[in-house]
This record gives sequence, structure tokens and C-alpha cells, in this order.
Amino acid sequence: MKRWRTRANRKIKSISFWFFLICYYIGGMNKEKINKIFFIRHGQTNNNLLGNMNTGDDNDPLTEKWRQQAQLAGQKIKDSWIWFDLIISSNLDRAIETGKIIGSEIWYSWEYLVDKRLREQDGWVFMGRSRDEIKKEYSIENDCDFRKLFRDKKYNQVESPEEFTKRVAEALDYLNSAYTGKNILIVAHSGTARPLAHLIHWVDIDYALYEMKWLPNAKLVDLEDDKNYKKIEAIN
Repeated sequence: MKRWRTRANRKIKSISFWFFLICYYIGGMNKEKINKIFFIRHGQTNNNLLGNMNTGDDNDPLTEKWRQQAQLAGQKIKDSWIWFDLIISSNLDRAIETGKIIGSEIWYSWEYLVDKRLREQDGWVFMGRSRDEIKKEYSIENDCDFRKLFRDKKYNQVESPEEFTKRVAEALDYLNSAYTGKNILIVAHSGTARPLAHLIHWVDIDYALYEMKWLPNAKLVDLEDDKNYKKIEAIN
């Protein structure tokens, strides 16, 4: 009887050990998947289609075509087995609607947060104007020099690049403190991704604000991935 109990105890210990290893392994896998910040730029708007500027609180709505593209983006995210504990967007309709369309496609059932600190940089002089028109007026040949207009107080007295970066940093700090260990999807604007790249990876601020590529509409980016932040390659 005593020998039987000894064997049983050894078997229980062996099972417990392997159960611990399996749980530890699964836990390790999950750790690689949490604390992730994903980013998606809203679907295309009429201003995007026409090549006009959307800045600050310009509330240009989505086109019908890009509502469908947002649905497609959600389907691709679901097929990639990527989930989110939180979807947060800027306070502009095009970002809010894109987030909700994606959420409905991936069966997201949690709250949708809205944070106005995730808006584009304010640029009132250029709001609604054509990029080509602005480039011609200021003799600008490339996108890098075009974006540098936003740091000149002569053209932008509403919000400096430093103020823009500071408010995005405040939004990111809030997410990191209030939603620790979560998969977070930020639905915002191409310009918003720039200070985020600087804040997450300490990319040179001038490079982030002025030299990084434009983000395509409705394409998911893993901002935590070192391979993506310079090229900003979509993962869907």
C-alpha cells in the first residue's frame, strides 16, 4: 500500500511538472502577443481622394468605397488571428467610423474609446487646400519639404510640432498606464503615427515627423515591431 502511494505521488508530481511546463510555455507565447500597439489609418475621405489637406479638426467623412475597404481590413485582421482588447480612435468621424467597422468585422465586443489628442496636427493655413497647389505656391518638390511647412510658425500659428508630439505622448502615456498588458488598436491619422514612432522607438523626431512615408489608408501596422517603424509597412 505504501509502495502504491509512493508511485502515485511520483506520478502526480510528474503530471504536475509537465502541466507547469505547458502552462509556462503557453504563458510565454501569450507574453509575446500582449503589450502590443497596433495602428490603422482611417479609410479614405473625399479630401484624400482629391489630394486635399485634412488637418486638425477637419471632419471630412469616409467615402462609401472606403467603408468597404475598412470592412476588408477588418476581415484580414480576423483572418490573421489578431485580436484587440481596446479600440481607441481620434474624435473625428472618419477615425471613429473606421474603428467601428473594423470592430464589427472582428466581433469586438468591448468599449470604443475616443481621444481628441490623437488628431492630426493642426494646420489651419493649409486646411482643405490641394497638396499640389501648396507645393507649387511654395516651390516644393518633395513630401519631406512639404511636411516641414508645418513647423514654420509663419504658416502654422495654431499648434507647433512640439505641442503636437506632446499631446500624442500624453495619449500614449494614458494607454500604457490604464491598459497595461493589452492589445490596443489606435485608429487615427497618418500624421499621428509619426510622433508615435518617435515615442515608441525613440526614432529621431525630425525623421519621424518629416521623412517617414505616408501611411496608406485602412492598412494595419504593428507599431511595436522594429522592422516596421522606419518603412511603416502594413501587415495586412
